[in-house]
Amino acid sequence: MEWFRQLGRACRNLARITRQNPVWAITALALSPFQLIRHLFGVIILCIITGLVLAGGAQLALWYFDMPRDSNTYQITMMLVAVAIILVTLRALIQPMILRYGGPEGDDTHGSARFATDRETRPLARDDGLLIGRDRKSGKLLRYAGPAHLLTIAPTRTGKGVGTIIPNLLDYPGPVICIDPKGENAASPPAIARNSGRSMSSIRSG
Repeated sequence: MEWFRQLGRACRNLARITRQNPVWAITALALSPFQLIRHLFGVIILCIITGLVLAGGAQLALWYFDMPRDSNTYQITMMLVAVAIILVTLRALIQPMILRYGGPEGDDTHGSARFATDRETRPLARDDGLLIGRDRKSGKLLRYAGPAHLLTIAPTRTGKGVGTIIPNLLDYPGPVICIDPKGENAASPPAIARNSGRSMSSIRSG
């Protein structure tokens, strides 16, 4: 039963990845014939070996106990051998997909970073917390007031300071320690102090 559960998880995970990254799905589909031929060759070899071992062993045992071919025991034994060969072949055929995509949903072994869904960003349209961006669909400002650390990554001169850092310095009601190697944010203390009513000090090293 566990194998069937893993197969179900693999199918769901594969469908989810396909929805999230259709380009990957198209590329994988285009390259799949080459990988499939090699995999099918291995499965066929395994099926032949399994059939020879199981069928040969069953035939030898039936011969040893002198079971006639038309007896129920002989027919049931060979039927079980055929079922076992089919199950082994199916397992070998599908096992690579289970090994690659059959992990638990939400498994973050290789990281869990992704774009947030609409359902996850909806609670961020609030009036308190650090400003983290704007919802492209609704135009509402998004703020985060939780315990996690926030990190903004973008190329140089793309608006990290004027779009995130300075607005938070102006808006955040509590005390702030701002590490400002370039001195860009230190150019705004008068405006920040005037808008927030807080005193500000700038410390320059060297």
